[in-house]
Amino acid sequence: MTDGILAQIGEPCLLVSVETPAFDNYDSFDPSTSTLAVQAIRAVFSSPSSKESRNLAGRGIDATEKATVPSTYTVRADREGRADHIVRIPGATSISVASAEGVWTATVDETDYAISFTDGGVVLGDLARSAYRDLLVKDARKDTHPFAGVTKQTVYLQEMANR
Repeated sequence: MTDGILAQIGEPCLLVSVETPAFDNYDSFDPSTSTLAVQAIRAVFSSPSSKESRNLAGRGIDATEKATVPSTYTVRADREGRADHIVRIPGATSISVASAEGVWTATVDETDYAISFTDGGVVLGDLARSAYRDLLVKDARKDTHPFAGVTKQTVYLQEMANR
């Protein structure tokens, strides 16, 4: 039920995950040689409640946003190499993704952008960094809505600094 609602009212965005992490000679994560998985999803964004913020802070997690995402996707803060990212492009009405020869491309409202992963986060080709928000997944959990009894997936996010 939640997934159907998200499909109707959710904001189009990207879920970027490290599929196969690569590491350099010093065992540091190497984003340039790691393999990505990119999916176009819909999510509903909001601010964490003060209770949620306190609970997260008690576990050392600083989250500036929260999102409800489809339960059919695996979103992780503890993925090997690097946590997942959700990329919001304010005002976008449609987003799709394609991969050819290991290169991912996002089509945002009929304009294509190459997707890359750097030490600073997700980069969308020549789209100005101020035109999108790169959000790092800090915590993810499946829970049940207290009144409706619907299972949903909630992720807590922290915006990556502008670079």
